[in-house]
Amino acid sequence: MNDCDYYEFQALERHLDREQMQVLRSFSSRARITATHFVNEYSFGSFKGDMDEWMTMYFDACIHVAKWGTRVLMFRVPIRLLGMESVQPYASEPESDGEALSVTSRNGYALVRFCSHEDGRWDGSVKTDGVLADLIPIRAELAGGDLRALYLGWLLEIQNGDALDLMEPPVPGGLKSLSPALQGFLDFLEIDRDLVTAAAVQSPDMPSARSDLSGMKNWIKGLPTDEKDSLLLRVSEGHEVHI
Repeated sequence: MNDCDYYEFQALERHLDREQMQVLRSFSSRARITATHFVNEYSFGSFKGDMDEWMTMYFDACIHVAKWGTRVLMFRVPIRLLGMESVQPYASEPESDGEALSVTSRNGYALVRFCSHEDGRWDGSVKTDGVLADLIPIRAELAGGDLRALYLGWLLEIQNGDALDLMEPPVPGGLKSLSPALQGFLDFLEIDRDLVTAAAVQSPDMPSARSDLSGMKNWIKGLPTDEKDSLLLRVSEGHEVHI
């Protein structure tokens, strides 16, 4: 349980090198820093970094739990896997840090940011241990074309009363059978499950595993040989456990 500001960043695509870790250390003498992680709890003082900048340069996923009630989840996804045109019906460029869902394009990546802000509702004890690890599979879902998290983020806008005048985006399939990670996503951001149930009425079933496998085979065949070789080399070097 947590009674202070909590930040956790996770690198998935590649490990941080020694120089990068030293840069991160310059922002905090108390943080737990490894080649794949930055974790710190601030019971006094505040986070000195920039979440967007760190996600652009170093990390692929992060969460922030603030003592006043704000909860933030961010993912960095290659734009070639999550095109901005796919995102636009659900979110646009952010106008403020308090938006439930915003997406920006940086250095070939889409930075997807979900935010829940409930003033006065924080009870002094928010679970943080293991939360990011449970939510990380959502990044792979987004990279694979599963847009359910984006739609749920749009529903959070509706819940907050911030998107009532906007046209409803396409309803993705599979809202009736959310993955464990998306179930945790609802809990972390405190999205009303009754709202999700109502939206799921219009949601078709997810494609069968057989059709998914067929699509994956075609996708692999279409990858350039140089890219396949690069991916296999990164796996063989032990740097790409989540590739």
